[in-house]
Amino acid sequence: MSDKDETDDSIPQPTSTWEDALLRLGILDKKAVSQMTSPEERWRIVRYQRILDIEHLNYPPASKSFISVKAFVQHLHYLKHRCQVLALSSLVEKVLSGEKIEPLTVAITFDGGYVEQFTQVAPLLERLELPATFFVLPKYLNTDLPRWPEAIMAFATLVTLKKTTLSAYPEFAFALKNTDELARFSKWTQFEMAEHVINHLLKLRLEHREKLLPNLLRTIGAELSQAKLPRTFARHEELASLNPKLFSIGIAGMT
Repeated sequence: MSDKDETDDSIPQPTSTWEDALLRLGILDKKAVSQMTSPEERWRIVRYQRILDIEHLNYPPASKSFISVKAFVQHLHYLKHRCQVLALSSLVEKVLSGEKIEPLTVAITFDGGYVEQFTQVAPLLERLELPATFFVLPKYLNTDLPRWPEAIMAFATLVTLKKTTLSAYPEFAFALKNTDELARFSKWTQFEMAEHVINHLLKLRLEHREKLLPNLLRTIGAELSQAKLPRTFARHEELASLNPKLFSIGIAGMT
């Protein structure tokens, strides 16, 4: 594949140093860049979660761990032209063996098994011949409902459309500590309420959260199943369609 095939006139090509480019795009921070250019540590794992078309979302992302499709394409072109991109397994082998690693070596990974990673991201990576590892959540594969934080955000969207409030549902009462908070809570937008509930759940011990979620998700799932929202997670056949010469699959540990 020629350089001409790998680039796109609509994508800004590198015009400054590699370090400046990645700092500006937000791929790495200053500490990471300085470490990658030092003799002691010259490699990094670049980790992504969600790659979203921000202008066409059905509901706000529940996590800050996302970038837009446009920004992601820019990331890939900078990584392609300024870095040595290795498969994660190859990078691990080099590190464990003590083999010399060239400066600015990276491995690309994706967490979560989100559908866009396989329908949109993998074709972009394959076009640029960039290897990557996808870490999936087995219990969410082939499911139509989103993971619980996204489900809460999606439910907030439905509640807004119905012109009601999350505080009217007893299943959300666990996130309210006292009557003063209830008064403040009732003045928030539904998305602010949803963020409050998500943050409250994330602060709980895992076993406590696991006790609260089933009842909450039964209420949410019953209504979301009728809303016909776009699915969040990949299906087995989408994983099976990956090019094995470029891509590998691992297991993620998110709950």
